[in-house]
Amino acid sequence: MEDGPHREDSDLREAYDSQKAYLDHLFASLREAVVLVDNRGTVREVNPEFERLFGYPREEALGRNIDDLLAPDGLEDEARGVTESVVDGRQQLLETRRRRSDGSPVDVSVLASPISVGGDIVGFYGIYRDISDRKRAEAELRREKAHLDRLFRSLLEAIVLVDNEGTVKEVNPEFERLFGYTRGEAMGRNIDELIAPKGLEEEAREVTCKVIDGRETLLETKRRRSDGSLVDVSVLAAPITYDRGVVGFYGIYRDITERKRATERLARSRERIERLHGTTGRLERCTTESELYEITVHCGCDTLSLEECAVYVVSKDRLAPSFFSSSDMEGQLAETAPGQGLPGRAFMSQETLLPDPEDAAEDEVFRVGGREYIPVVVSPVGSFGAFVGYSAQAAPPDSEQISLLKMHLGHLSEAVKRVRLHGELKEQALHDPLTGVFNRNYFNRFIEKEVERSSRYRHGIGIVMLDINDFKEVNDRFGHQVGDRVLRSIADRLKDSVRTSDSIIRYGGDEFMVILPESNGEMESVVSRIRQGVAENPEEIEDLIRTPVTVAVGTALWHPGEDRTIDRVIAEADREMYEDKQRHGTSR
Repeated sequence: MEDGPHREDSDLREAYDSQKAYLDHLFASLREAVVLVDNRGTVREVNPEFERLFGYPREEALGRNIDDLLAPDGLEDEARGVTESVVDGRQQLLETRRRRSDGSPVDVSVLASPISVGGDIVGFYGIYRDISDRKRAEAELRREKAHLDRLFRSLLEAIVLVDNEGTVKEVNPEFERLFGYTRGEAMGRNIDELIAPKGLEEEAREVTCKVIDGRETLLETKRRRSDGSLVDVSVLAAPITYDRGVVGFYGIYRDITERKRATERLARSRERIERLHGTTGRLERCTTESELYEITVHCGCDTLSLEECAVYVVSKDRLAPSFFSSSDMEGQLAETAPGQGLPGRAFMSQETLLPDPEDAAEDEVFRVGGREYIPVVVSPVGSFGAFVGYSAQAAPPDSEQISLLKMHLGHLSEAVKRVRLHGELKEQALHDPLTGVFNRNYFNRFIEKEVERSSRYRHGIGIVMLDINDFKEVNDRFGHQVGDRVLRSIADRLKDSVRTSDSIIRYGGDEFMVILPESNGEMESVVSRIRQGVAENPEEIEDLIRTPVTVAVGTALWHPGEDRTIDRVIAEADREMYEDKQRHGTSR
């Protein structure tokens, strides 16, 4: 049994061997690559992870200079600087690259610490950790961030990033452009105070509260620009979450001004078309031209949004301003001839004109309340006249207004044709086409109303019956064309001989009737004028038949309240006329 110093040496060696075994095991099992280097930089030991990481077997690494072994091209000075520093007693920690045995680089973190014995630096150990995966992840993250930054700044929508306090943290260039704030002016400001307009502050705050509460919000509203003007926007506000909590939100703003304007234009267009449709229906119900033109001037203002309107109507060889949207216009506009002035040019060319304000003649401009109204659109109304729209701002109508105006004036032109045709047909239905006086159809419609009116006002009705003497002989000797001229001549003489309130009727063949409303029985003076008028035959008639034209006349008077019917009164006048014919010895 050993004792004394020998026993102590044995215990110390055993403890050393045990500690060394432990350290060797720890050294070999570390997950980091470890190298032991002396103070000259020579590799004295490496662990298995070093061999795996750098690809050098232990035998190849031992005795090699650590910098010559691992430093890649371009990083030699950095590696030598690390070695010098650590040998000088300064621990080094850095992230860098080192070279594997096959020459490939590897990203590593390096911890180099000096080893001292008795106060002297005898070497150092280097611990290397492979950070390639982290570096790749960081590079990928940087790439993604760069991509997102480019996307963030290139998006056509305005985007703002806001924290939970509503403070602006970032804006993109479109936000700057849309709202007129520079990035520096927007950063750090409360988003609602920055762009919420007056009257919508509560709405903006409610959106902020909702999105911070984790609810995505989508709405269309208005927001304020830096100059105070308002812009229509759609807003998408969505929360940003991290680790299950909301840390802020982003707002995406899209300018919808043009869409809103288009929607408003569409609504206005739809309303105009609906109102124009109603106006067309009113045109179809009109029975006079005056009604048609009155509807048109008011349609121009109410439906087509023109400030003032007028219709020039053709009368003989002139276009006269006849219908106005405002009575103040009357008397200020002058008539013109086809081809002259704006109305005349539009009428002759049958084209819609959009005149330059400078082209308006003085008599085509009018003034109301100190404002001067200038023609801005002139369009033909078929062959009947021209329409003129006016503006005090000289603002021309848009293309839709012009299209609708042309459509309306097309309907107006057709309506005027219809009213005129109806008038002509009515005229033909009630007038004798040969002489132009009323016919028997008119008499049948008129007489009952006249009797009723006379009864109401207690006025009599005088009846005068006339028959051309020897008219059959005129036809037989000279032909029906001459007979027709004689009939027209007699009708013309009768028109000149009676009052305008009296009605002349071709009762049949060569027989005429004159109805004298509101007659008090003074029939003789009427008969005298008629006989005298007939006697004044035109020379061309006498030249044709070589004999004077005379008429047989009979009269009768109907009084309100008497038992006789109007038919009996007419029969009485007819009988008296026949007797007058017999007295003068003439035939029919």
